[in-house]
Amino acid sequence: SSAGSAARVWVVGHIPPCVDSFSFSPQWHRGYVATYLSLVQRFASVIVAQFFGHLHTDEWRIMPSTEGWGLGPGSPLFITGALSPVFDGNP
Repeated sequence: SSAGSAARVWVVGHIPPCVDSFSFSPQWHRGYVATYLSLVQRFASVIVAQFFGHLHTDEWRIMPSTEGWGLGPGSPLFITGALSPVFDGNP
């Protein structure tokens, strides 16, 4: 319903649809990432930001295009680290 209005949307989740910064392993199955990217691109006009955690570091990412090479349209993906002794994340 936001797509037809002036509303803006933040996508908030726990595990981001990207590669882990430490182990370089994908966090989601490839098919789920493709579906997510197509939804983010489809609703790029209303999604203004994407927020995730889980990776224990503060990072930002730009999502790739689902069609060929290049960056996809839409919002940046912000990843925040946890307050945890894992990976030197002490408060």
